This record gives sequence, C-alpha cells and structure tokens, in this order.
Amino acid sequence: MRKFITVSSVIALSTAMSATTSFTASADEDFIIEDIVVTATKRSERMKDVPISMSALGAEQIDQTGVRDLKSIAEYIPNLQISESNDFRSTVTIRGVGAQSRNIGFDARVGVYVDGVYMGQSPALNQELLDLERVEVLRGPQGTLFGKNTVAGAINLVTKKPGEELSAQVSADVGNLGYTEFKGMVNLPLSDTVFTKFTISKADRDGYVLNTVTGNKLMQVDSLAYRAQLRIQASDQLEINASFDGLNSDALILVAEPLTDTFAFGPVQVAPEERVVAFNKDPDDKRDVYGGHLDINYEMDNGFTIKSITGYRKTDAVYTNETDYSTLDIVKIRFADKYKQFTEELQFISPDDEDLTYMVGLYYYDQNAETQRDATIGSDFFTGYFDVFGVPGPLQEIVRQTLGFGVPGASATSNFGIVGTNSYAAYINGTYKVTDKFKIGFGMRYSIEDKDVSWTLDGRASGHPLGIPAPFVNLPGTDGNPIGSTLDLDSVTDVGLYSPAAAAQLAPFIQLNALAFNIGSTGPDPLNPSPLVNKRQDKFFAPSINFMYAVTEDINIYAKYSSGYKSGGFNLDFINADELASNAGLEFDKETVDSYEIGFKGSFFDNRIKLNLAGFISNYDNYQVNQFVDLGGGRTSIRITNAAKV
Repeated sequence: MRKFITVSSVIALSTAMSATTSFTASADEDFIIEDIVVTATKRSERMKDVPISMSALGAEQIDQTGVRDLKSIAEYIPNLQISESNDFRSTVTIRGVGAQSRNIGFDARVGVYVDGVYMGQSPALNQELLDLERVEVLRGPQGTLFGKNTVAGAINLVTKKPGEELSAQVSADVGNLGYTEFKGMVNLPLSDTVFTKFTISKADRDGYVLNTVTGNKLMQVDSLAYRAQLRIQASDQLEINASFDGLNSDALILVAEPLTDTFAFGPVQVAPEERVVAFNKDPDDKRDVYGGHLDINYEMDNGFTIKSITGYRKTDAVYTNETDYSTLDIVKIRFADKYKQFTEELQFISPDDEDLTYMVGLYYYDQNAETQRDATIGSDFFTGYFDVFGVPGPLQEIVRQTLGFGVPGASATSNFGIVGTNSYAAYINGTYKVTDKFKIGFGMRYSIEDKDVSWTLDGRASGHPLGIPAPFVNLPGTDGNPIGSTLDLDSVTDVGLYSPAAAAQLAPFIQLNALAFNIGSTGPDPLNPSPLVNKRQDKFFAPSINFMYAVTEDINIYAKYSSGYKSGGFNLDFINADELASNAGLEFDKETVDSYEIGFKGSFFDNRIKLNLAGFISNYDNYQVNQFVDLGGGRTSIRITNAAKV
C-alpha cells in the first residue's frame, strides 16, 4: 500500500506578503498580520481557530498579486497546483492528488464553490476572480461539509456583497505580449433595504508560442467575465442575496510541445525550438459558463438560523485539436461537452454563543451532462499514416477498404452520450467546547447518488483487424489449443514456432492488423450502432472528528480524522472493441479516502510572524486512474479503472 504522507508549512513574516494573511499599518505602528475570518466550516471563524489545513487570499492580496483567474492563485497557495493550458480539461491538485474530468462520466477530486454553489466538472473550474472578498483553499478530504468529489480538498470563492453606498470603480492593467485587462464595478443602492452591484472584466493577451504552419501564436487570453448581484435586507432577521454571473472565453492554446514525431520514431525535426511548433491546425479551447444563485438567510428570535442556498449552472465547452501534432492532417478531434445542474441546500444553524454549536443540513444535486466527441480521419491520412508504416501507394485504398477505415477527410469515429446524476445527502457538523482551551469537533454525512447513462459509440470508421484465414484457424499453438479466429501477435509467434512457412504467409495480415485502431461500436450489431443504457448507485457515510487545544491565546494544535468519496461513473471514451464486447471497460466504482492529520497554528511577536504546520496520511481505496490495459497480443487500451489501494 502506498500512502500520501507529507508535512507542509506556511510562514508569514511582517516583511513579506503571505498567501494566508493581510497587513495593516499606521504611521505609529509596525506592520502586523491580521487574523482572517473564513467560512470554511460554513460559520464565520478566525482561520487559526479552524482545525483544517487551509490558506486564504483576501481581496487586498488578490489586487496586490494581480491574479486574474483561479489557476493563477496556485503560485501563492502551498500544496495547490492548477493546470495552465487547457481549461476544457482543468486539473486542480491539492497535496499531490487531483484529476481532470476526462469525460462526462468522470468527476474531479477537488470541488470548487462560489458562494456555496458547486461549479461542477473541469470546464467550469477555472473561474475569473471577479470582485471577490476572499479565496479559501481547504486541504484534505472535505466530505462531511462539502460532500462528493472533495477527496483531495475544496476551494471556496466568496464574492463581495453589494454595499449600502453609491460607488464605482474602473481599472486598467497593461503588460507585455499585448496584455490588457479592463475592470469596472458599480455599486448602486436602490433604497434603504435593496442594494445592487454590477461587475465586468475583459482580458486579452497575445500568444507566445508560434505555430509556423498557420502563422498564429498559441496560449492567448480572450475572456469576458461579468456578475450582477442583488441584496435585500428585508428586516433585521431576513437577508436575501441573489446573483447571476457569466464567463466567455475563446483562445488558441497549447496542450504540450512534442518532443518526438507522431509515432515516436525520432525527435521532432520541424520546429524543434522552444516555444515554436508546427501543427497543421491550431488547438482551440472555447467555454461559455454562466449561472445564478439565491441565498436566503433568516435568523429566528431564539438565535437559530435557517439558510437556503439555491444554484443553477450551465456550461458549454468545445475543444478542437489535431492529435498527431504534425504538419499533416492525419487525425483531428472535436470534443463538445454540455452541463446543466441544479443544487439546493438547506441549513439549520445553532447560535454561536453556546458551548455546543452545530449545523444540520440537507443537500440535493441534479446534473444532466451531454457529450459529442468526434475523431475524424484527416485528408493526409494516407501520407501521414500508411506511408510511414510501409503500405505501398497503389495498395493504400485497398488496405483502407479491407480494414474498414473511413474515407479520409470525411469519416469520423463518434462518441455521443448523456449522463444524468441525482445526489441526495443529509449531514450534521458541530463543535463542543469542553473547556476554554479544549474543544471537540464532529461531523457525519450520508450520501446517495444515482447515475444513468445512454451512450452510443460508433467505431466503424476506425479500422478493424482481420480474422485469420481459414487454413490457419485450427493450427495448434504452443499450448496445444487451436489458434482461433483472432489474428494477433501471439498467433504469429505460435505459428512461427510450428511452421515458418505459415508464419511468412501470415505476416502481411499481421502488418495490416497493426494499423487498425479497432474502436468498438455499442449495441448488439457493430455494423449498426445503438445506445448502451446503464445505471449505477453509490452510497457513502462520511464521518469526521477533530480535537483542538489552545496552548496559548495565539497557539493552537489539533488532530483530526476525515473521510470522503469520489463518485463512480462510466467510461464514455473511445473504447477498444474487445473491451466493449466484454463490457469490461464501461463502469468503474466509487473512490473513498480516510485521512489522518495533525496540525499547529500559531502567531508570534504580536502577530508579526505566523506559522502553520500540518502532517497527514491519506489512504485511498478503489483509486480511480487512467491506465493502459493489456489486451494481449501486444495490444493496449487506455481506460479508467480502480486501483486497489493508494
């Protein structure tokens, strides 16, 4: 068993800015590090009083650092990495654990939330940091409070609410590579109890990686973000907050710079320089993300609070590329994913001034995801593929038809699917103050999640291996059994051992079959694909407990246990025909984690130095991984499977 074991620390000095602190000063006093108030436990608490390893960026730090979007904050938060290039496949990693949504049936490991609303899959994760009060990054499993898909951690974005005074702000940033960013904000009170705010940001930047074939530069920035907010202070007890936000981005990107030619026969000969590539087509990443939220907060006369958080999100994302990464048009892809989700959370919160504080909640999540992914045979397929593997020019069209490849420039292997998800959860989280110095935290969450899928894979144009000619089917192999009707490398080895002449006759078939991609088609008839329908259910109980002791007023130590789960799902991918026929590659199970952590949080010299330390062990069961699966005969396939333990 491998375990993730690490010790992390964050030190903030009064002479440098920290990712977890803010500074104030006057003419008569030195710089000090202010205590940040966070809502990681869905209550307002000082960060050093929260038994969670976490970091926070306040509004002042966001402005000072100039970070524009979520992936930019990774430079300022320890143990956080966010992929830089492809927002369609955004990968958020905390403590070395993370995942992208490879397809709509596979979830991320880090949950991203805006004002308590879950943002969803990879294409929606890289949010613009538009008029935020703070960013909170919680390390380790957060299954009790945040639920599914937070096995590595959670990121909570908290927006600034509309204020009571009329105000406006305009800013402009410029930089090299033609970078410009314009921001505008208007805070507009409509009455003594109704307040509105409107915020917009437009960012552009030229690319810096030259594609010598198209003449364009990759790694551009072209995004528009906006948010409209409404706050109604209906009474001293009732507050209503509503918002609508959107993000539109469209840019030429770079997934990676190739080190070898398409088939790894040798190093790149064309455009081997750094930040120079030679692709027949520019990779493109386009996203349209928008949604709204409604937060109703009512404080009763007895001090208890009832809160409702309603959210709706919609994401449309399109990613196009040529996966041969060459000057030729061999294979091109177009992935178009759409997500619609609705969430509702009800919370019953006890007063803050009691020894026992707690929150009871109910959560509902409904998502409908749709994918259309096409891999099209390019117009240079013969030159870039058949020529490279030695198929003579006059025979290439015959070989194409014999193996069943589609028509170059016109035929695609297509993947269309719909995944519906319904999740229900009930939870309780609380803290009991045993003494003035010692408190015990506890929590538990029970979740039920149902997923259903309707998926059609059409691999008819991908090329399929030939069967062994009749004279060779019954020849015995090395194990004494007939070779059978499937022609693969094992068959040729066997035949060669028993009959070199037969091996020579079979060699052309072997060479032909090595060219076939052999993508499957769903349904009972591979020549007439039809939907494959399936469903699954996951249930999970996530307990947590922690102990926190105040050594002094400025030093806390804690120990905690927490757990979480990542949903099981479906491989809506380009699956090999042999796997599909055996139904071996479609479904994978949920992933679970148990985490143990000890920590230290302290400040020294009148808040001029802060020191946070954490050590942890996380044990994962049924860890979901993308891996090469051996299909025998020298053939492999990539699919999502469950590792035993990590």
